[in-house]
Amino acid sequence: MRLFATLGATRVGKEHLYEIESKTYSVKISLLALKEHFGISDKDVYIIGTQRTKEVLGDVIEGFNFIQINEDSLENVFETAVKYIQKDDIVDLTQGFRSFPFGVFLALNFSKLLKKDPYDVFYAQVMDIGCDYRNETCKHKFVSLKKYLEIGDLAREINGFVSSWYVAPNEIDNFSLIHENLCTLSKKLLSNNIDVLKELSLIQNEISKLKKEFGFLSGHLDLLYSEASGIYAALKNGREYMKFYEMAKLYYSKGLLLQTLTMLFEAISAYLADIVPHNFSCRKHDVEYTKRSKNRYAFRNCVKNTLRSEKGCERWWFKTLRNCKEFRKNLLKIDEMRNDSAHAFINKKALENFHSEIGELIGFFGEYMK
Repeated sequence: MRLFATLGATRVGKEHLYEIESKTYSVKISLLALKEHFGISDKDVYIIGTQRTKEVLGDVIEGFNFIQINEDSLENVFETAVKYIQKDDIVDLTQGFRSFPFGVFLALNFSKLLKKDPYDVFYAQVMDIGCDYRNETCKHKFVSLKKYLEIGDLAREINGFVSSWYVAPNEIDNFSLIHENLCTLSKKLLSNNIDVLKELSLIQNEISKLKKEFGFLSGHLDLLYSEASGIYAALKNGREYMKFYEMAKLYYSKGLLLQTLTMLFEAISAYLADIVPHNFSCRKHDVEYTKRSKNRYAFRNCVKNTLRSEKGCERWWFKTLRNCKEFRKNLLKIDEMRNDSAHAFINKKALENFHSEIGELIGFFGEYMK
């Protein structure tokens, strides 16, 4: 573990008290308390400061790694911090010069995108604002700032999920429960696994808790709650073909076209299996399937393939299917488009009007799914 700290050129005449996790340390500068608390060796301490910092505090920071920066350049502070900060560093922003702490905090936000998440970020608040540093021993208490970095991470994560159902891999320690369930929900949905009621329930419960503590996140949390509720409503439909169909519409709204086609295809298969009479039967690989068959997926596939056959609409159980020939043609079209999409559009014609054609198919089959 390393310690990365900002440091100004303030002269230090005496030791002060710094509290962290109910332990108090008497030291001249804040970073020494963190160094002792976390058992960090001298070679793993990195300090950024100006030439003046080194001149004034050289005896206090002797033996540590000193990184000199330009006191007039916020950009230089930012770039230096991005360069030197590593994953799982302890960062101290207590005693920086002018904009140093601000520049490092901005760098931390960017560093997380580079997978260089800090272990924690600290600032030591003075307990008595009127304390005279030259003549009194002043008390401080370290507070973690990592939560404030992760609030932004959570907000971005929610925005990303609502727009595309995708969650970028991040470490969000302070919001781990909602983050982990959102990641699981995303992975399931993007792989066409709609067994997600458990994750939806956990996310909605966590949203209620977070709104009480972080009122300023209400807009984002309400957005996520609404999205989760929409998925939940789609999956609570009584008929299974309606679940698939409503999910197909949601996938389409996110621009997830392959998933849309897959879900729409499943909706049609389930619909056909639902409308055929109870005395319907078909055979596949010398096995007879009926509505009472335990393998309902094999039964659906059998029914679907019966309609897919060239004379499918002439079979007595499909003669009552409204506009059967058009229904069959669009079923075959979905299967072809799904196959083209799954094979990286090896058919160049499949790219033409692909999005709008899927929308038209959703509208066509929606008339049957009501």
